[in-house]
Amino acid sequence: MAWVPWVVVPALLAINAVAHLCNVNSWPRRRLATRGWTGAALLALANRADGVAASQPPASFWAWDLIDPCHCVTPVLIPAWALLALRLSALPYFATYFLVRRFADNALHSDWLVFFTNWSFVVFAASMALGAAHLAVHLWQQRRTREGALAGGAAAGSRQEEPAAALLGGAGGSEAPAAGAPADLPATAHGGAVEADVELADGGASDATKLVRAGPTAPEWGLLAKAHLLAAEVACSAELFLAGFYWALLYDGDNDGPMGTNLMVHGLNLIFMLADVALSRLPFVSYHFQAVLLYGTTYQVFMWIYYGATGIWAYSTLDWAKPSSLLYYLLLPCLLALAFFFFWGLAWARERALQRQHWRRQQHLQAAAAAVELQEGSPVGGGD
Repeated sequence: MAWVPWVVVPALLAINAVAHLCNVNSWPRRRLATRGWTGAALLALANRADGVAASQPPASFWAWDLIDPCHCVTPVLIPAWALLALRLSALPYFATYFLVRRFADNALHSDWLVFFTNWSFVVFAASMALGAAHLAVHLWQQRRTREGALAGGAAAGSRQEEPAAALLGGAGGSEAPAAGAPADLPATAHGGAVEADVELADGGASDATKLVRAGPTAPEWGLLAKAHLLAAEVACSAELFLAGFYWALLYDGDNDGPMGTNLMVHGLNLIFMLADVALSRLPFVSYHFQAVLLYGTTYQVFMWIYYGATGIWAYSTLDWAKPSSLLYYLLLPCLLALAFFFFWGLAWARERALQRQHWRRQQHLQAAAAAVELQEGSPVGGGD
């Protein structure tokens, strides 16, 4: 129908505008604030940086100041190397898909990137590669910090053991540096607090670790950390949306090609994203839905341009000649929002579970400490 684009295009612009206005740091909201109008922040965070109050408003458009980049690379239930292996394993999976398409299915054509499925498959691989790089850099800098802390402690100990006469020096001599002065530690990738686990020589438990802090305590987001988080949020939303939309509305068992490669881009890759969110502290921020919406809008504009140039619709359900296409166009942003907030809810539930686990551990430690104090305070023997 000729009238469909006249409804779809304004509706799409309006949806993007509403999402933009929900951000308290958007240009229109800042202008309104200068005139005395202040509305709700409409911000929902799955997890905040340590020390950030629940009532603290964001100072930036993407609310970077309220979340910690280290959460993107903090493993849950598994060691850091296992999280790194999970993210790296997505890259051979990505390559395997192309090998299967090319040699087994013989179905790798020049129009491969026309489809939203394949756009999102590329974003999925990019997000996992960025996540692996982010984690690798974080682990490398943790190692440098730990080595620097150990070297600084050894140097301080050797200075303390010097003879007193050597420390005092001759009369009128220059003053010696203070023994045990802290050594300079390298900053983290984010410019925030430097954390170094300094273990005892006998391989002591985590209770013996020390926290070494240097520099500003507020987390600072570098380009790699920002790209990783936004790519992960977009990929999670797009992959969940595609899995539901494809199998519910688009799949045609007779004409949709081999089942194996369909599963690789419409389901199995979603398992990687679910595992990544569940096994790390990857934060989700409601303001970041703007990036997901912009991604979906960009593809729709590309699809219209492609149709104008070739006369071919990548997805026949979105053909303007069909009145039902209007419903699909209006449904797409809603489904993307549902997918995004599903992952937001998963991250929120993960954080609540971690908080409950931490609270139970603290209760157990307090109970054990109270029992030890009670035992030490009780009299030994029965004499007067």
